[in-house]
Amino acid sequence: MAGKNMTDREVLDHIHEINLNMLLELERIANKYDVTYFLSCGGLLGALRHKDFIPWDNDVDVVMTRPEFDKLLPHLYEELDPEIYEVIMPSDYGEKYFDMVPRINYKKAEIKMDPGYCEYYNGWANRIVLDFYFFDRVPDNFLGHMQVYRLEFLYGLLNGKRYDIDLNNYHGIMKAAAVLLRGIGRLFDTEKLRRHVDRVAMKYNNNEKVTTYRVTNDTIHTFTFSFPISYYEEVRRVPIGEYLFPAPVKAEEVMTIHFGDYMQLPPEEDRIPHWGFVPITADNFIFTD
Repeated sequence: MAGKNMTDREVLDHIHEINLNMLLELERIANKYDVTYFLSCGGLLGALRHKDFIPWDNDVDVVMTRPEFDKLLPHLYEELDPEIYEVIMPSDYGEKYFDMVPRINYKKAEIKMDPGYCEYYNGWANRIVLDFYFFDRVPDNFLGHMQVYRLEFLYGLLNGKRYDIDLNNYHGIMKAAAVLLRGIGRLFDTEKLRRHVDRVAMKYNNNEKVTTYRVTNDTIHTFTFSFPISYYEEVRRVPIGEYLFPAPVKAEEVMTIHFGDYMQLPPEEDRIPHWGFVPITADNFIFTD
């Protein structure tokens, strides 16, 4: 089914159907192997505010600790239908760098993007995905701030192995720093940088005196969000349509940290898809399911 034979609304509805099926597969596997994960970001926001996906959004994220993901990963390879899904790890890109986020790709849909970009990332970066974000213990003190600064530095170096970077995401001296680090980063081995990122991110994971989490494998701006571990010590269920998925017991507090007054709808002009740089139109999607 080619996207061009659908209306724009039908394309977004179909993406939501794919998002839901990916979540249901994750839920099935996680329940089978006793793995704990939580809806995150827009997925959790949609569940709390809309009792469904955000009507204008188009992806879904989950968050978990690294030990839980390590328990889950081999079963993703075993359980997911390889005709429909593929598991992509950051290391699968080799010397190229996309991000540090493991993901499940939906193979039967393609997003039309820059052909050079698609080829650079082996056709893996223009798919409908389910992303896995990691919680690590990061202290809410000077040591934690230094840990975050080290991660920002390392991610700046890794940008040297990206296809490109959007300098509009940086301002002032940070724009110059991004260009400088990107240039220096081209001199380093990508896999060594990935391992260094993981070591820094996990530095305090065995220290139970550290009682706050941060997501450490996302874009730099999310490093600023610090969550009490107690918010995630119990699981509750929240609705996406007719199905229930796991959320932190303090989901409302988590969303307030992320978005402030999260129940307030954004202005009409800001109701744009998460892939703001790729309009959700029939011309931009090819479906083969």
